[in-house]
Amino acid sequence: MIGKIMGFPPKNDRDEIREQLSRSEATILLDRDELSVTDQLKYDLCETIIKHLNKEKVSQRKLAKDLGVDPARISDITKYKFQSMTIDKLIEYVEKIEPGIKISVAS
Repeated sequence: MIGKIMGFPPKNDRDEIREQLSRSEATILLDRDELSVTDQLKYDLCETIIKHLNKEKVSQRKLAKDLGVDPARISDITKYKFQSMTIDKLIEYVEKIEPGIKISVAS
């Protein structure tokens, strides 16, 4: 036999997977081009913060401490859950992690 035939995992494995999924947050998938101009700016600011996390290899917890915010706020940023955030607050975070950054809006 060349390949193994794959089937569904056993019922107790499926039940465990369902339980784990029910406890986790859903990932929000956004199409930037379909967002309002305001939300596109928030998206871009979140992306800048995420790039900083990856480039500097800093943990979300450490960044939260450096910015003086709850780690849940950084978690929300990394998931692009910015609906309750204001542009000025996101700019404040970006300015703290990227001193001297120039932010502009182009049409």
